[in-house]
Amino acid sequence: MRRGLWALAALLLLTAACAAPAEQGPEEARTVSEEAAESPAGQDRAIAPYEEIVTSFVGAYPAEFGDAYLEDNYLWVCLTDGSEQMQEKYLALSGDPEILRFRKVDYGCNDLRDLQDAIVDTPEIVFASVGVNVAENRVDVGIPDLEQEEQTMERIRVHLPPELAERFPEELPVEISQEDFATVS
Repeated sequence: MRRGLWALAALLLLTAACAAPAEQGPEEARTVSEEAAESPAGQDRAIAPYEEIVTSFVGAYPAEFGDAYLEDNYLWVCLTDGSEQMQEKYLALSGDPEILRFRKVDYGCNDLRDLQDAIVDTPEIVFASVGVNVAENRVDVGIPDLEQEEQTMERIRVHLPPELAERFPEELPVEISQEDFATVS
């Protein structure tokens, strides 16, 4: 059930416009025609390859999978292992390799989602939002009072479960920003 919710959340992220510029470099594997890149159908076209990739996983996501996001009508697949062999694996899984691009990231989505869950479970934190930012490979936390940023980070660090703290021995991939509570009427 939880995996299904994460897949749904990731799929929703696919449809959102990501403001962060994509990194391009030697790990970029494929190019797509200018027509396909400019096509408004890119978003619709990306859904099927994304679903093919995530439904191929048995149980948890593989450690190297940092999830994926849509930008400039490309499906950017984030991998902790940016090797050509790993890229070929995901190209084969997708069913539409021309729409895929690859980005090397530091953390897999399992780690970031575990961190997100730990933040949500941290006592004495008042937050307006917590969510994985796939494009930035971090967890974003919105708090109503930015003067509490340092205390919030300290509470998160202190209350991390030991096995999770071992996965993030250095600085936590967390961005804290000011965000007010939304009210629904």
